[in-house]
Amino acid sequence: ELELAAGGEAAEQASRMTAAEETLARICRCLFPLLKADEEAAAARRRSAMMQAISKVCKANGLEVSTPVAWELLRVLEQIGALQVQGRDILVAEDFTPEEQEEQEDQAKKGEAHQSSKLSDFAASLAELHTVAKQRLERRKKRQLSREQSKAAKRQR
Repeated sequence: ELELAAGGEAAEQASRMTAAEETLARICRCLFPLLKADEEAAAARRRSAMMQAISKVCKANGLEVSTPVAWELLRVLEQIGALQVQGRDILVAEDFTPEEQEEQEDQAKKGEAHQSSKLSDFAASLAELHTVAKQRLERRKKRQLSREQSKAAKRQR
């Protein structure tokens, strides 16, 4: 918040990232029950297969997500505990319960409107999510390239 008050491009970027994280978390809470019921998602054992299942489930429910956004959804699902990761294996968690009830109670206390409960309600925010996901992907690729270059430089010594 302090950065936002001071202004600047970094503050704006941080604000967009925070808003995108919140939106991704809300999408994931709506997505989880649909993912749990999907046969392809239940059969997926690797991240790439799970990402494709996420993309398919979103599309079937009126939300056309790009590949980078699908990877971000996968990441957030892992973070909130909806997907169990053991080494390279990934499974839809059976015992996970989304925190929608707590969130709705908090909103009722604050007097806020009810959050979106259908995936198609998030279509308006997809452009911003795609932009943020692309930026994360580019930063990841830069870090990976930098590591590879430093390893190559070490080998030449």
